[in-house]
Amino acid sequence: MLFSGNTQAKQIEEIKSIFQLSVVSRHEKCNSVHADHLIRQHFSPEDADHILKIILPKSPRPDGQLWAFDKHGNYSVKSGYQVALRLKFPDCPNSSKRNSSEWHAIWKLDIPEKVKIFMWRAAQNSLPTAENLWKKKVLQQPWCQRCGKQGENVVHALFSCKVAQKVWKNTDFVDEMKLFVNQDLLSVVQDLSVKKVKAEMELFIPIKIKPPPLPSYAEQNYQTKQTWKPPPLGCFKVNVGAATKIQNQVAGLGVIIRNAEGKFIAAAQNRENFSGDVLAAEAKAIQLGIAAAKAAKCRPVIIESDCQEVIDLITRRKCSKTEISWIISDIIEDLKKLNNATLQHTSRLGNDMAHSIPKMALRNVESEIWTDVCPPHLLYLFHF
Repeated sequence: MLFSGNTQAKQIEEIKSIFQLSVVSRHEKCNSVHADHLIRQHFSPEDADHILKIILPKSPRPDGQLWAFDKHGNYSVKSGYQVALRLKFPDCPNSSKRNSSEWHAIWKLDIPEKVKIFMWRAAQNSLPTAENLWKKKVLQQPWCQRCGKQGENVVHALFSCKVAQKVWKNTDFVDEMKLFVNQDLLSVVQDLSVKKVKAEMELFIPIKIKPPPLPSYAEQNYQTKQTWKPPPLGCFKVNVGAATKIQNQVAGLGVIIRNAEGKFIAAAQNRENFSGDVLAAEAKAIQLGIAAAKAAKCRPVIIESDCQEVIDLITRRKCSKTEISWIISDIIEDLKKLNNATLQHTSRLGNDMAHSIPKMALRNVESEIWTDVCPPHLLYLFHF
């Protein structure tokens, strides 16, 4: 359908006004539902989902440039080279194009982690085969060093080379080797996971080896080192955590505040749209922790999170130009206003309580902060 210049200009102005109104509305909690409805009314479902995932700063900030092919938005020669390789060789397997559930065929197996990682690297074509080294100008020729008849890619090196086939002929998986003619490695593993029982798959990739169990004294010592530690006398500890439900595109945030005696001081929960970035959810959990500490009038505070990467961004050990940088900037400003606040990393076991609340928040639409009196459902959970 063709439109005149005036019609197009009018449509552009309407879209601009929708964006401006929706951005203002999304900044105000009371109008957030109206903003969602407004966007979904004027855009296709797919476009609306992408728009609603955009992370907004608390206050207007200038636009900036970022490199979309790096998780921190920073360009490097290495990342540029990887993009060039994908453009030149588009048929090579790529883990970013795979659904996370597809990799479950490998991760669920009871085999050593190093074997899982090897298969993951093989499935995304990141092994140092002759063909990959040739693409990177390391080798002059891509031919297989063992048979000298074909280029050595992942499938050839592991399965179709005559040397590899001699190994497979001594196994119970000879017939399965025919699957590799027209399929990539991960697709074959998925097909086999449907046809074979778990024990057979653990022999296929490539052998089942169970590590010896930890001695009981070592396990107890490990658990002791990882548990929650109370703050110094007169200080409060704020533990934060986040949980996500990908299929529903929601994120749950949780906070628990305790004193030096380990007693309940405050808690908070929130549920919001999942932007697709787990780091952003963890950062927003820290924001909620700061808000809960203000509401409970806790000073001084130690804020603990088990997300080391977010802590590194806040403490400026790392930098990011992506949308999470807006949340990080807001957190830094909030910490300055809070006074006497420190941020530190803790283990997942040491942050276990804070991860129970966001899981409940995923089922509860209400956003709440409780101070002084512990709500009944948390009382039951934490056994206060």
